[in-house]
Amino acid sequence: MHVFYAQGGGLGHLTRIDALIKLLKIKPNEVVIITPSLFVTYFNYRFVNLSWKTPAIIWTNIVLDYIKHHNITTFYVDAFPFGLKGELIPVYKKHSTLNYVYISRILKWPFYLDTIQPNIKITFNKTLLLEKLYNIHYNWILQHSKSIESLNIFACKPQKSKPLLASPHIIIVHSGGKNDVIKLCDFVVKNENLEQNITVFVFTQVNIKYNHAQFKILTNFYPVSIYFKHAEKIYTGCGFNVVHELKAYKTKHVMLPFEKLYDDQHFRKTAVNTKI
Repeated sequence: MHVFYAQGGGLGHLTRIDALIKLLKIKPNEVVIITPSLFVTYFNYRFVNLSWKTPAIIWTNIVLDYIKHHNITTFYVDAFPFGLKGELIPVYKKHSTLNYVYISRILKWPFYLDTIQPNIKITFNKTLLLEKLYNIHYNWILQHSKSIESLNIFACKPQKSKPLLASPHIIIVHSGGKNDVIKLCDFVVKNENLEQNITVFVFTQVNIKYNHAQFKILTNFYPVSIYFKHAEKIYTGCGFNVVHELKAYKTKHVMLPFEKLYDDQHFRKTAVNTKI
């Protein structure tokens, strides 16, 4: 059994895990994902659901209980090596010999460590390096992982493409929150000549209203990568998934980095074309 611990309430963590599972050719029936995400219905895996409303000790106990009652081959930890709130520290202490794999992406490393203040030395059997990191984060991985493997989990282009319109159109992709989606819409209005008869499709997972006749809000569409090829331009934030998915379309991809608690989107925008 391959267990993936994916902390995050949005769609991004699950999209990344799904791409990784497919790249590693792990059979879906051998996968369990432990997550508080609300978007589990988009994926055909078994899930153990966490609740944002419960304290971190409850998350710890759910993980410990699952390990106790199941034969786990590998335990994958996405993004936050000690958990979002340090909830994995007791897990590492009790099950120190389990095969742990760290899935690394950009993290505001000093801030994360100051927040968690881990009191344990963990050694991962392997770290999967998905993009260029802060040097201080990468150096920590060198000291706490037996091996490192660099992966491009979105290396393969979508096998199919589908135009939204036969005429030229622009796509905005951002699952949420609402304020960031609105900022992207405003950014398009400011930077594009929308006097022409061009439609702007906004793919999001939040319900918003935008008072502009040429904007069409599309919620609950997934995946949206099948629409990339035919768009004139694609506007997004600088989250991990969309930035790396759109490398093949970088000539028409416009990125607007947002401020996030742990994810450094400004760093990613600069580092995205750097070889890892």
